[in-house]
Amino acid sequence: MTVMKSHKIYTLAQLQSGQIVFKSKLRDEVPKCGKHQDQNLNVYCNSCEQVICTTCSVLDHAKHSLIGLPAAAEKCKKKVREMVQKSERRKTELSTTIEETSKSRKDLDTMFANTQKKISKKAQQEITKLKQEVAKIKKEIAKIQNEEQKLLQATDMIYKDKLKTFEAVQATNRKEVTHTEHKLEEGGCPTGVSCDSDDSIYVAVGRYQTGDILHYSPDGKYIGCVIKGCGYPRGITFTSNGDLVVATGQSVQVYHGV
Repeated sequence: MTVMKSHKIYTLAQLQSGQIVFKSKLRDEVPKCGKHQDQNLNVYCNSCEQVICTTCSVLDHAKHSLIGLPAAAEKCKKKVREMVQKSERRKTELSTTIEETSKSRKDLDTMFANTQKKISKKAQQEITKLKQEVAKIKKEIAKIQNEEQKLLQATDMIYKDKLKTFEAVQATNRKEVTHTEHKLEEGGCPTGVSCDSDDSIYVAVGRYQTGDILHYSPDGKYIGCVIKGCGYPRGITFTSNGDLVVATGQSVQVYHGV
């Protein structure tokens, strides 16, 4: 590094040890007035807040508040000290505020973390509870379905048993009805008998004011009633064409294809 010959170089250690005392050249020079260059700046105008010379104080600042430079310097130092003290107090307040804010932030983070844990714990408890309830409900559903199947099977068996009983009773009733009808048909007084070409037997039965024609097999087994309510029959016979002729008290009736 190039150094000018007129300069003197000192180390920081020399300055800190006091071996070398730094002295500014500006302290040896008295500043001059800009308007009156032969006048030194030796008066401070409080009204304008600037340093002026004696001539300026008389000509331009006669009615202003003026003080000497030493007093102005002390006033400035005092003001600086007050500003420094105020800044220190503000710094202390800000530091306290920062500490309190930091503590509040930590408290908030802790509270938030604890709240999250509580919420998660409560949610898990509720989920577990619901799962238990669901399992219980599923178990109850399975139980009900099992009971349903048992009841359906039992009902089906009862239905089939009742159906068999009903069918048996119905068959018995039909048999009784047929037997009763046969008995009713057998009632009355035979008034005539005749056989067709197949030797089937036809019997005329007279009842009160009416009569029927009953059909029997060649061996005498009852087959059924072929003509019902034909009037009181007096006699019956077959023609050569196979038609049945019934004689009543009022008429002669011919039945084809009996």
